Amino acid sequence: MFHRVFRFCYQIGLLLLLGPLVSCNSQHEPTWITSSDNNLRRMSENLLEDVVRFSGLKVLERIHLDYLTEEEISEHVRSRLETSLPQDKESFITESYGLLGLLPMHLDLRETLSDLYGGQVIGFYDPDDKALYLQEKVSLESLESLLVHELVHALQDQHFDLNALTGEALNNDAKAAAMAAIEGHATLVMLEFLSEGTGDSTLDMEDVSDFGIEISESIRDGQDGLDEAPLLLKETMFFPYIHGSQFVKAMRDQYGVTSVPFGSNLPKSTEEVLHFGEQTTEEMGTPLVVRIKPDDKWTKLYEDTLGELEVSVLLGNVTGQKTSAKGWKGDRFALLEKGDGGRTLVWFSVWDNTEDRDRVVGILASHSKVGYLELSRMNLDGFPAVRVDIGPEAKVEVKVE
Repeated sequence: MFHRVFRFCYQIGLLLLLGPLVSCNSQHEPTWITSSDNNLRRMSENLLEDVVRFSGLKVLERIHLDYLTEEEISEHVRSRLETSLPQDKESFITESYGLLGLLPMHLDLRETLSDLYGGQVIGFYDPDDKALYLQEKVSLESLESLLVHELVHALQDQHFDLNALTGEALNNDAKAAAMAAIEGHATLVMLEFLSEGTGDSTLDMEDVSDFGIEISESIRDGQDGLDEAPLLLKETMFFPYIHGSQFVKAMRDQYGVTSVPFGSNLPKSTEEVLHFGEQTTEEMGTPLVVRIKPDDKWTKLYEDTLGELEVSVLLGNVTGQKTSAKGWKGDRFALLEKGDGGRTLVWFSVWDNTEDRDRVVGILASHSKVGYLELSRMNLDGFPAVRVDIGPEAKVEVKVE
């Protein structure tokens, strides 16, 4: 079952990553689905009641479905990338992540993402158009799981506004957490639908974990052309599906089978997604906000937050093996430019305790790459912290909130 699930999960809903998506027997009506293709409309109508039942979300308005050619879908991917990743932002991200050791220094990020997503997307829900699009060459028989997944996104959008959930006001880590809620919810509904279709009426955490293992093995084995992709892109591509579905399953085990990961349940960080159930939300606490203010000799070109997920990838890149960033409490990096055009990057991370902080310092110090000119322990408002300078040292004011 899970091989089939993986094939669909890899190919569905990926455009949402660029912007970086109750039982109700009488609620489903044929008029809820509109499409120029009657067969597609009928199939979607037949699936909608199950989608409502498993998702915990009622239909509020009509859902439009239509076909696009393979070329139109690829163009949609390129267009979305140009909107969400303008040239200046792409340049700053590539430089910042290159200095940190998370991406190759001269990577063509937009082209790489276009190659990764453009050839794989066979269907997606577009929150701007409020419509669900499918590749016209794919047979209806192959679309059932895809439709279930994407219909969930349509209902999510009707109730919670997907664009608002992943808005520009959020930092990178908070967006990744929101994407885990969006994609994890849709993936779990799809798994439940497939599980029931096999005659198994219950889906437990072991099943959801097995699904994640299959995806991870496929990534490791280099299937689907992923072997050349940087580890960061592979990890962030699949995090919403693997860890997101596990997060939503754990949340439903705790709060009820029809609960949804939005509103007060929306995770605020990848830390919360990764460790939900190990600690209460209160014990985990809200991530600290780290603010960096350079002196007047430096201009801030770009800044963002890595979060526990990306810090773990960074540490894994350094050690050459999977390395946890557990204990992360907050972080911020800033790419700075001097009046003479010289640039530097400064990164501050805050940790739960000195043991976690010192472990990270030890990893970075013992495997330090050329360019990590300064690596120092410090305390920020009483919290154990690390400062990393990559380039000339810049005088900055830093505080946590």
